[in-house]
This record gives sequence, structure tokens and C-alpha cells, in this order.
Amino acid sequence: MNPSGISIVILSHNRLNALKAVLEGLLRQDLGGREIELILCNNSPSVTLRASPLSGLGRVLRRFNDLKLFNSSHNWLCRVRYTLATLARHDVVLFLDDDLVPVDPVLVSRMADTLAGLGPNDIVSCWTALWTKWDEAELTKVRMGFLYPQTTQLTECDYVGPGICMFNKRILYNAAVLTLAEEFPRSDSAWFPWVTSMELGSRKFYVPSFRMLRIHPESARDALASLPGFRAGQYAAYKQMWKRGYVPVLATERHQGRSDSPEALAARTLRLEVDAW
Repeated sequence: MNPSGISIVILSHNRLNALKAVLEGLLRQDLGGREIELILCNNSPSVTLRASPLSGLGRVLRRFNDLKLFNSSHNWLCRVRYTLATLARHDVVLFLDDDLVPVDPVLVSRMADTLAGLGPNDIVSCWTALWTKWDEAELTKVRMGFLYPQTTQLTECDYVGPGICMFNKRILYNAAVLTLAEEFPRSDSAWFPWVTSMELGSRKFYVPSFRMLRIHPESARDALASLPGFRAGQYAAYKQMWKRGYVPVLATERHQGRSDSPEALAARTLRLEVDAW
């Protein structure tokens, strides 16, 4: 394994134009000499991906020196990325959704440099949330992500979107991570951020990334979030983790009584969102 390399895991499902844009964005990245391994899993039985000179997407795939391409006749949903990532050649893994296009050429290297300065089980992301209040009925949170300009400091958070996060591969070698519940297609988003914290003590951080990515217009195609009951089920899972013993960031001892931290600033100044769970 090459400690200076990055393995990028992308799942694709009927978003060929978006996937091409994402891959082109990765090829434009200034990686500071890091090697890239691309692990691409096609979750759609109606599409076959090939690194072929006969198509625009195929020609883009051919530009990756280290490509592992999986075509599946079954839609494994998002859970398959955790198992695939255990096969990664490099120690550092980036999960990237097939509709999130990197537009800043230093995005990936910024995430990797930030991760290198954190703990071995920690996670960095460009799509996050910080819990500010919680009880039996509701969860209140603030969002930090590449769509929002306000947060400009590295900030600890409670939730990281698995679709844009980076971590050391070692955190995947845990039975609780590799056997995420199959109870609903929300399961990866519902469990990954909490299970890693509760099992491994992982801390999660927002990397300032305003306008460093864009959402491709094909993002609405076959989106899991559009399924009936998706959000309600997702927040129910958040509550279940809290009931099992997950300690929100602002309730941890290291944040108690602090008013000058980036986390306290975010909780105090960002727009509050309240969701029943």
C-alpha cells in the first residue's frame, strides 16, 4: 500500500453524464504527486460501463492509470461501497457520489492534508451537520457544507455525508461497519457516521469547501432521498443511535463550557433546522 496515494470509491446508477463530469473533475485535481486508484461500481443492471475508446465516458475512464471497474446485475444500493473499499490499494479512501462534481483543483489534496493532521480513526467531509439540541421528540441541528459559505474553519460535527467523505481504510475493518443494517435504503447514511464514533471513537470534521463542488443536474435521477418515508426513517435511525449511547459533539467533555470554539460559533450563528425523529 502507498501511504501517499488515495483510493476513490464511486458508485454509479444510471447517471452517465454526471459520472463523466465527476471523473473529469477528478482528472483536473492537483494531487501534489499522490497516486490515485479509482474503484468504480456500476449498480445498474441496465448499463454496462467499459473503459472503451468508443464512447466519451469510456475514453475518460481510460485516462485513469489504476482503475478497478465492477459491473453488477444487482443494485446493491450504497452499502456495497464499504466492502469494496476494503479492497483499496491505498490507506486513504475517498467516498464520492456520482453526482458531486469537484470544481476546485485542490479539493482532494486539501481533504487529504487535513485528514493527515487528525486521529487515525477520524473522518473529514464536505457535507455535515452539528447537533445543537435533542430530546425525545426533536433533533435541532445546523448544516455545514460546500453549499454554505459561513463556516470557514475546520469544525467538528455529528453527521458526515458518506457521499463525500475521506478516512483511513482501517476504520472499515470492524464488523459493525461491514454489516450495516439492511432495513431500508437509508441504512448507509443512517449508520456509518454513528457506528464509527461509537465503535472506534472516530471524530468527524467539516473541511471548509464552499463552492469546491457542484451538484450535477442528474442528481434527481433515481435519488434515494425521493423515496416515500426516506427522511422520516433516516431521522428515526439517528434517534436510535442516540438512544444506544451516541454522545453528540457539543455534549462531550472536550466541548463543555466552551464558547470560543468553531463548534460553539457554528451552533450560535448558523440557521437552525428542527426535525421530528
